[in-house]
Amino acid sequence: MTTVAEMDFKKTTGKKNWRKQSFLILGAPKIGKSELFAQDSSIFLDIEGGLNLLDVVKFPKDRPFLDWDELEQTVDSLVAMRHKGTFPSQIDTIVIDTATRLVNLATAKVLELLNNKFPNKNWEALEEVTIGGDKGNPGWAMRTNLVDNLLNKIKQLNCAMVVIGHIDNKKSKNEMGVEVEKQTISIGGNLGKAFCNNSDHILHFMSKVNAEGIITRTVRTLGTATLEAGSRGLVVPDRWELVNPKSRKAEDLAEAAKANYDKLKSFFAE
Repeated sequence: MTTVAEMDFKKTTGKKNWRKQSFLILGAPKIGKSELFAQDSSIFLDIEGGLNLLDVVKFPKDRPFLDWDELEQTVDSLVAMRHKGTFPSQIDTIVIDTATRLVNLATAKVLELLNNKFPNKNWEALEEVTIGGDKGNPGWAMRTNLVDNLLNKIKQLNCAMVVIGHIDNKKSKNEMGVEVEKQTISIGGNLGKAFCNNSDHILHFMSKVNAEGIITRTVRTLGTATLEAGSRGLVVPDRWELVNPKSRKAEDLAEAAKANYDKLKSFFAE
């Protein structure tokens, strides 16, 4: 405990330690969100599948996770390695691919727990859960707690945490009553808000494709009319234009991804 005699009022210097950052990467499918982090210093938790074309360290090795228990056991094993001092020192980034599938696994786990507790119910969706009364459906809170606990375990690895998410186009009415289409994270409710609120940096990948099939990508990091996207402390600049690959060849895609990854990490150089 700090005593009065030990207290001083000198300013502390803010530090930008890569390993302490958390990112939510949002954008349409197939625009290079996962490829950006396909580097030697990353581990992917393959929850959705679709990483077969990337040369990365991932768990499981040959398929996505089958259920929540397998995912949690893998994370527990990684944390145990960290505590034992056997976790690879070169690994500084953990990638969760994707948020949507992560929530699906958590939903299935909650339904399993509730159906085991109430075997005569056999609920197939959280919306069907009829317990809780005026206190509301407990399934939603159980799901949020599962995800929060898993993310807190991953933070124990002392690595940057990256969650890959998808964007949905949804229709809603603005304050004038006019129906508009807006982009938002595909996970709704409190859990979707939690992903956004608990991330230090929310990077929205916006893309265009030219006649040669090359994607031009711009990262938005400030609040926009379509999506709340930000970088805490404005560390990642708004409208950051990513390097485009010279072609669709694997080596050119990898070269561009490495350049963009190195640039992103440079924003956090102390």
